[in-house]
Amino acid sequence: MKYAVLFSVIVFSIFSCSNDFDITEDTKDIPVVYGLLNPADTATYLRIERGFISDDQSALEVAQIPDSLYYQDLDARIVDLDTDIEYMLSRVDGNLEGYVRDQGVFTIAPNYLYKLTADQFTVEEGKDYELRLNRGDGLPVVTANTSTVQNPIISRPGDAFDLSFRRGFETFFEWRYVNSIDAENVAGIFDLYLELKYQESLDNAPFESKSIRWKLASNLRESSSGNRTWSVPIEGQRFFNRLASGIEVNSLAVRSFSNIDLVLVSGGQEVVEFISIGQANLGITSSQDIPTYTNLSEGVGIFSSRNTLSKNSIGVTAETLDSIRMGQATRDLNFQ
Repeated sequence: MKYAVLFSVIVFSIFSCSNDFDITEDTKDIPVVYGLLNPADTATYLRIERGFISDDQSALEVAQIPDSLYYQDLDARIVDLDTDIEYMLSRVDGNLEGYVRDQGVFTIAPNYLYKLTADQFTVEEGKDYELRLNRGDGLPVVTANTSTVQNPIISRPGDAFDLSFRRGFETFFEWRYVNSIDAENVAGIFDLYLELKYQESLDNAPFESKSIRWKLASNLRESSSGNRTWSVPIEGQRFFNRLASGIEVNSLAVRSFSNIDLVLVSGGQEVVEFISIGQANLGITSSQDIPTYTNLSEGVGIFSSRNTLSKNSIGVTAETLDSIRMGQATRDLNFQ
């Protein structure tokens, strides 16, 4: 889940719990859900909690009581709507799964999440899934639906193409959807990263593999051409400046630039609406009354999808390697 950091607003919501919702509505049971399906993940995790209210305790006190925050006998399932096969999620402690909850208003232990491993449930591109929550006590089943986004095609850089970074010139990264892909399965938002990989030896020690992650675009939405094609230009000097800012100058270090991995992370249409509504009505002239997005039949939260596409081991031109070794921004890094 290296790129579970898709769209900071969403990822924060999955592995922590938003404190922005006013969900104390009389004594009504209010489910709160955050989850993104991703074909690239080795496991699917959903955060499922509930709103609460107490007549004799403050909300801050109740937020520290696990029995108030979590359902005790929740039946949570994901249904493949093409086959009607149901997959029951298991409740696990996220703290024991490597997802420790941040300190905040809510209790950090236990940190219950609902999980399906890849061998139990395989998320497929372009499919329709439904989340079904049975809370018992005669309450209606809560549902939410999503169509999993399909990965586009990375058109630039092309295969067997070395990247060139030159000061004063732009390098383009482009991706597109083919017309045969259903419009509802097209991603609505993207993050674009480069992993700059190099080898490093300190004081004649064996070389070790190192990398720098560089976010080129965040929350990119509309297509630049209106025909399902997106393009991100990067001025060449930014590449050398990113290397310089990410690597420490060390006279004992010898380094060799390896190659670049391109990683494109996409999110479903529900993600776009979630972020758009969260940004609505902000500013010095607004009322600050921010509407709450939800695609649940009852409650608040989001059940959507994301996807990850990589193009690995992209080379750079000889001219770029010379600039890494001798350029003003990077010449003190001892690239050979």
